[in-house]
Amino acid sequence: MLKSIFIYALWAAFFSMPFIIFSTYSGFIMGGPAGFMGLLNTLCYILLWILLSYFLGKKLLNHFIVFVVAYWGILLLIYLLATTVEAFSNNYFILASIFLISPFYGLTSIFPIPEFTFVFIPIFTLLCSISYLLGRRNNLKLTKIDFRM
Repeated sequence: MLKSIFIYALWAAFFSMPFIIFSTYSGFIMGGPAGFMGLLNTLCYILLWILLSYFLGKKLLNHFIVFVVAYWGILLLIYLLATTVEAFSNNYFILASIFLISPFYGLTSIFPIPEFTFVFIPIFTLLCSISYLLGRRNNLKLTKIDFRM
């Protein structure tokens, strides 16, 4: 289980990197407006995670759902600590992990309130979980079809 969760973590870091880099240079560091390209970046990032969840559910990979909930739960906790507790806001590890949330910066073009991240990450985790379960359910339906007449 730990091996597969580690592999998922490497995958998440690798495939999230272009989205992180784009959102970083499109205003995340300087605090500028996200704009249309930032929103498009965020929507592509969300779609990638949801599609990945569906296809890994279809492959019946059991530990991915645990990874999704743990990954986004830990990032939400880190974001909460970094934005509310001053002692944590100076910690470089926590500041570096905030960049993992940076692809959501495009949502600020629609929802200019930074606290929306606290609401969106649980919704996003739920969407990934539902997508995973739908993929899993569809695969189980396909394996139970009896082709005898």
